[in-house]
Amino acid sequence: LDELSKDDFLRILKAPGLAPVQLMKAIFQPCQLVYWEETRGELRRRKALAGHVNVETNLNLTEGPHCRLIKAHFRNKKVINSDTSAFITQLLPSQKSSRTKFVPVSTFMCHIPWVHKDLRVLVAIADCPNKEVFETDGCRAIIAW
Repeated sequence: LDELSKDDFLRILKAPGLAPVQLMKAIFQPCQLVYWEETRGELRRRKALAGHVNVETNLNLTEGPHCRLIKAHFRNKKVINSDTSAFITQLLPSQKSSRTKFVPVSTFMCHIPWVHKDLRVLVAIADCPNKEVFETDGCRAIIAW
């Protein structure tokens, strides 16, 4: 999936049948957030299982590092850097607000960088021959961004 180009993505979105729906499901894959933090000189394993989520969209969205990098740090027992920590905090805030609810979460990653910022992608989604594409979590995430 990481090798799929944005042009290929756009071409498949224009295809008839189930291809666009399957594509949208395929590019958003689960990414378990497990990482190490150091607290008082001691390594502590963390796993993102719950967080405050937007009540309107039931989604939290943010840009961040590739899941592969977070997993590599975990495997090597390396503490995540401040940018990755900020990414996780932004994705799954621990502080509640009037616009969030605290729920169990599943984290996903889009395997095609910057699709949410490309106008061609939004136009291709709008023109997609299979309107079921709008029911996918990936499509909801791109549009909500």
